[in-house]
Amino acid sequence: MNKIVSKPEAGTAQKEAKGAAPRKHHYVPQFYLRGFAGDKGQLLVTDRPSEKVFRTNPGNVAAQRDFNTIEAEGADPHVVEKALAEFEGKVAPALERIKAVKSLANAEDRNLLMNLICGLAIRNPRQRATINDFAGEIMQIMLEMSVATKERWDGQVAQMKQDGAWDENTTISYEEMQKFVKEKNIRSD
Repeated sequence: MNKIVSKPEAGTAQKEAKGAAPRKHHYVPQFYLRGFAGDKGQLLVTDRPSEKVFRTNPGNVAAQRDFNTIEAEGADPHVVEKALAEFEGKVAPALERIKAVKSLANAEDRNLLMNLICGLAIRNPRQRATINDFAGEIMQIMLEMSVATKERWDGQVAQMKQDGAWDENTTISYEEMQKFVKEKNIRSD
């Protein structure tokens, strides 16, 4: 694990403000991390960037502030974190059942385990950065294509106006937009 967050998680001895949504989001579920904890409930952690080794509780590793928070108009910013909490509430007992019987014969438990494995593989900071970088590259290519010629740009603007997606108060010229795109001022995150 290479990300340490010291702010306590909701549900621990030190709770966040009553009624406040949890801000510390684990990309590796705590129930899963606890399976690797020693007798005192602590994990032996290596912080890869600093190469420091230390012991800590599962609540202090594999988490980032607002990692699962979304910003979409009209959407609950915590919908992903809530859905993950619901999923983890199902997968934790399934994992315990699998360990108890030492079998993957139960199809529902096996399916939950496979979903957990997939989630661990794709829902982490490194994978998110890779996806964001790729999305940024695609966005840059699309923007470069849209300003490749003045005629193409004028066509894009006309289409946006027709679709109601263009603010009539916008005064950016083709040349300004072309310069903006060439300077790669677009961010995907």
